Amino acid sequence: MHTKNFYMQIIPGVDTAFGFGDTEDTYEQRQKGSDYSKVGGYGFALGQKKWTTFGWWENETVIDRAHHQDKIVHKFIMTLPTMRKKDEVFSFDKSSGLTLDIIKDKINNEFFSGESTDRVELSPRKHQREFLAKAQAEYLEFLLFAKCRAGKSIMSLLHVVERGYKVTLIVARMNSPKGSWEADSRKFTNFDNMVFIDLQGNKNYEREIESWYETDKQIVLFDTVQGAIHKNFDVDFLIYDEAHIGAKDTAKQWSTLRDKIDCPILYVTGTAYKMADDFSEDNKFVYSYFEEQLDKKNGLIERPSMNVILAKYETEEYQAIYGDDPDAMKNLFQMDGDKFAQPALVSEFIKMYFMNDRSIRKFSDRLLNDSNHIYITLPSVAACYAFGELITATRFAPLVVTGDSKKSNKDITKHIQENPTGSIVITRTANVLGVTADVDTVMNCAEGSSIEFWTQFAFRGGSGDNDWRVIDFAPQRCLESLREMYVLACENAPTVSEFDLLDYVNVTEWDRGFETLTQEQVENILGSDPAGSVRLISGLTTALNVELLAGMEFNANLTPVDNNVAKQVVVNDNNANGKGALSHTSTPEEKEKAESLRREVMHVQAILERIPLSILHSHMLSTTITGIDSLITSEAYLNDTGDTDGVLAQYMEKDQSFYQRLNRRVAAVALDIKAQMNRDLVQTLDKLSISATTQMPIPATLLTEMHTSYA
Repeated sequence: MHTKNFYMQIIPGVDTAFGFGDTEDTYEQRQKGSDYSKVGGYGFALGQKKWTTFGWWENETVIDRAHHQDKIVHKFIMTLPTMRKKDEVFSFDKSSGLTLDIIKDKINNEFFSGESTDRVELSPRKHQREFLAKAQAEYLEFLLFAKCRAGKSIMSLLHVVERGYKVTLIVARMNSPKGSWEADSRKFTNFDNMVFIDLQGNKNYEREIESWYETDKQIVLFDTVQGAIHKNFDVDFLIYDEAHIGAKDTAKQWSTLRDKIDCPILYVTGTAYKMADDFSEDNKFVYSYFEEQLDKKNGLIERPSMNVILAKYETEEYQAIYGDDPDAMKNLFQMDGDKFAQPALVSEFIKMYFMNDRSIRKFSDRLLNDSNHIYITLPSVAACYAFGELITATRFAPLVVTGDSKKSNKDITKHIQENPTGSIVITRTANVLGVTADVDTVMNCAEGSSIEFWTQFAFRGGSGDNDWRVIDFAPQRCLESLREMYVLACENAPTVSEFDLLDYVNVTEWDRGFETLTQEQVENILGSDPAGSVRLISGLTTALNVELLAGMEFNANLTPVDNNVAKQVVVNDNNANGKGALSHTSTPEEKEKAESLRREVMHVQAILERIPLSILHSHMLSTTITGIDSLITSEAYLNDTGDTDGVLAQYMEKDQSFYQRLNRRVAAVALDIKAQMNRDLVQTLDKLSISATTQMPIPATLLTEMHTSYA
């Protein structure tokens, strides 16, 4: 591979012409020869001779040839609108919307950004073909809910090509996804006819769009939601990337943008757990990690698998300060200004996991023995910087990526490549979304129970060809997230249930050595928190079809413990094609109807919240619960749930999809509660019990019978 230096030259005061060539000279030598014959003529015609280097790229190559590599760049330049060429001098019209800065940026991105310029033809994978086929139907709004690393940007761009959209606008709440979209648009020959324009900070975007509009090119624009609402353009298609992010301000801005632009909308996300039920089956495509792994088991694809490690952090030093407080990561990385509140504990943590702890005799028993490139999240930005300073004593070269660090996906990739023997990317939430980095280990050291964040972060691994590890110091949170992912996958693709959770994910516990967990051990961990069982069942409130519910007659008088879900179902309207909710109400009649629906949804949620307690009592009466049918007919159901109107049975008869999903979740929770009861019956009963003001009392004779039976 022969490298050269490339240059872009301009004449001071001339903003519509430039020269481009390659040379083996140095920068200084090139400047001395700036009036050489090829470009001199243009300067002479203008009465000037001096050319100034505007762009310089050193020791680069654009094709695998020894000579005339600049010709391939010239060919690219001539694809730009209104461009003219004489020798190595190019000129263009201002009406094109082009500027010297824009052209320089286009050349740099196309050839000198560190990415391969050799485009290849993309052959869509099985799930990508399935999405393209399903999305061909006419729609107003469509949800693409696919796992991280499923190629969502590629799928979306292929859809743009197939539908022939002239102008497409991609928006996201943050800037971090831009790199992935731009890179994919330039990577494959499938997108040769596509022009990518970054609108951020682009004052000439209108002229640039206009210049391309008269060509046969498909125009793809990128901006943040916040930025796009202040710009003027006509688009044929709108893509909302990382659409699950529901920050209050952004939600308002998105609503403004959506009302401003009248065109089909594609919602793209890897974590649509709270919004998937707002779309009908015809208007969404779901592809989870478990569906991917099922395709792998069936020999259809080759993809890496996730290995989960539940790490224990239990040291005498920690217990001396915090006792048995389980929120170890939050306590461990607590800050005092820009320093750790307990620096000795953090140093001990780093020694134990990132250095050669001599107390662990076998190398194979060390937590990070097979890790070279790590992505770690910490509870705060300040903790990221403080941790980065301490970790320098290890073999893992640190790179802090936070909102103020301005590090991009390219920076992360470069950092990993420059430190082949060990690197660690340290972040809070920055660059978690839309980032593709070839890391082999992900460490979750931040508090919180959001399945959305857990999923996004866990799948920062898996970008390469090899299996990756997810290390979590909160076993309960980790397994609940995994279990919910698995249950949802089974609901969307029933064939996934042909295999158990542990058939898809190897789960290991680490305590100065590794132990592969059995299904029973996993159930015991899940069973340690009865509240998780309640969340799994009551979470189905978001799947209620309010239109079906409105056609039922019952006394809506039960109140759930957590009414946030009920509010969301009725009030949150994303104008999806499927299950719309009442939000934009103005007349008294509409408001009354909305309030009536809210009460009905809350009533159903209250019933769902009480189902785990009913399962527990059924177990105590020696009644085997295998699903919702066996539970509804059990002796304990009516007393525990208060479902005197038979609301749940009525609704499930109308919504078979809901019935199947609830049936599967009840079966899973029944196993959890059995494990919880064996662990601590009194505590489980206490945590599952609803307050006396909302729970119907159990007759004393029945309660006695239950305790006697279980005993």
